[in-house]
Amino acid sequence: MNFLQIAQRIRQEMGTGGLGPSTLLAQFGEDKQYTDWTREAYIDVLNYARDWNFLWKEFQFVGNGGREYNEAAHGVIDVGTWNVDTFYALQNEALYPLHFIPWDEFRLYQASFMANGLPASFSVQPGGKLVFDAAPQVGVVIGGEYFIKPDTEIFADGQPVFPERYHMIVVWRGLMMAAAFYAEPDKYAHGENMYTRLLAQMTARELPAMRQGRPLA
Repeated sequence: MNFLQIAQRIRQEMGTGGLGPSTLLAQFGEDKQYTDWTREAYIDVLNYARDWNFLWKEFQFVGNGGREYNEAAHGVIDVGTWNVDTFYALQNEALYPLHFIPWDEFRLYQASFMANGLPASFSVQPGGKLVFDAAPQVGVVIGGEYFIKPDTEIFADGQPVFPERYHMIVVWRGLMMAAAFYAEPDKYAHGENMYTRLLAQMTARELPAMRQGRPLA
């Protein structure tokens, strides 16, 4: 389903009458409410966890002799969360795992780090820059994994970033929001039941093993 069909399905499940919205742009009244609930429900599902399998990507960039790398330097512009346990340095076809050190600890030892060479550890500054204990020399490749920051804008012909078999989870979450607004406890309970069942399937297949996200109120 696309986002327009999801908004229409939420209204259908709610049973408030009408077929709208007919578009997701410049809405008002009930159509705007259903558009807003669609967007909020989609964001809620995405925010349940940061390491969904469908957000996973790999990256590589070549060192330029500096110790700090922002988006322009490392070329990865869609980062939501770095998977810091997967970073490595690659030199002359030999791969060296990199050790992650939290920034509050890393910053205390910066003065003792090598000026350049093959890095052994790294950190992430609060502003998002990657910082290495030794400046990767030109030719050293830094790589690893991360989870993207998905686009949360919704468009009529756009679709959720997760697999289609889970698209109804946005409908059921949106129904909970609509039912709470209209004070319809039976509708809310139905939406919550269907949402919980589909969320359990989604987390079992789309999160790393032994990983659970936070509950949604």
